[in-house]
Amino acid sequence: MNIEIKLNEWKSRMDDVNASLNEAVSELSNDQINAAPAPGKWSIGQHIEHLIIINESYYPVLEMVSTEEYKPPWQARVGFLVRLFGNMIYKSIQPSNMRPTKTMPVWEPSNESVDISILNRFEKHHEEFYQVMESARELLEKNIVIPSPANSTIQYYLPKAFEIIVAHEERHLRHILELVKAMKE
Repeated sequence: MNIEIKLNEWKSRMDDVNASLNEAVSELSNDQINAAPAPGKWSIGQHIEHLIIINESYYPVLEMVSTEEYKPPWQARVGFLVRLFGNMIYKSIQPSNMRPTKTMPVWEPSNESVDISILNRFEKHHEEFYQVMESARELLEKNIVIPSPANSTIQYYLPKAFEIIVAHEERHLRHILELVKAMKE
């Protein structure tokens, strides 16, 4: 795997998410951003907040695995399990898979209203996340196994984690675009 190419690809795809999101949502009112389409369904603001929460949940994991003290659990040494978990998660969050899935409680957005400034927060989050990905270059080169931030018994390779994060953003963008389309109908 060429690390430089992958980092550029992930950044480019996240930039595309950000640009598409801004284009679709920037003209909406705060009420529209906070309008849930149905009880138990997320608003546009909650989708964006969820993306920030889930991405930032990787920061402590990356910090932990970069230390000399980090000792991976036994599952991390079983390549078959590591690939299985990574591929299962990756497949489940593909943008083409629009079936609703329940998120882990640690990744749920708040029920608080947000305003349009969440778009700026998301853009700043991306800038910060790019730096995190760049600083993980050595870990990417080692193809290190990391635990899921939501369940440490689930392990996957770091490059797969970044693939999951990017595809997850693309999936939620698709949900958001559907919400915007429904508002305009």
